[in-house]
Amino acid sequence: MLAVPLTVEELASRAYRYAIDPLRNPLKEAMDDYDTVRAAPPLLGIFSDIPAHKLREDEVLSWARAGFSFVVLDGEHSLHEGRHGREHYRMLLRHGITAIQRLHREAVSEHGDCLTMGARATMRPYGITPDETATYLEAIAYPCLLYTSDAADEEDSVDLGGRRIIKKKKK
Repeated sequence: MLAVPLTVEELASRAYRYAIDPLRNPLKEAMDDYDTVRAAPPLLGIFSDIPAHKLREDEVLSWARAGFSFVVLDGEHSLHEGRHGREHYRMLLRHGITAIQRLHREAVSEHGDCLTMGARATMRPYGITPDETATYLEAIAYPCLLYTSDAADEEDSVDLGGRRIIKKKKK
């Protein structure tokens, strides 16, 4: 368990770990250290409606020093001002804070865009039916890179939907 406020050494360690692996997800790493969700300590998060163009490094640093593990960035109520970009996600991750981008209900394709830009998770409010869930999952699915080039011109592959192509086993 980390001491709050975080020390300069811990902040430097977070920045170093981000520089070594920019694709890391600090929140997932914290959860992976425990066998069950019940065994994990509580994680502190914050909801931010600060417009992207007004988010400053000193605010993110103060969140990190206070012990926040994640921030939900409100892109639902603040429209495009709440959509953060690569530099914002990088700034948060350098301080060990996982960015979760919340988008409005109709922004289905934007979820994949946010993940591509660097968000480690997205939130879609009010998804209550299996069809809405399937549409959301299809929007964030990335193509499987294992067989995409050779499966495209072979007839022994199957497209399972969500742009993932799986090669059938040969008998």
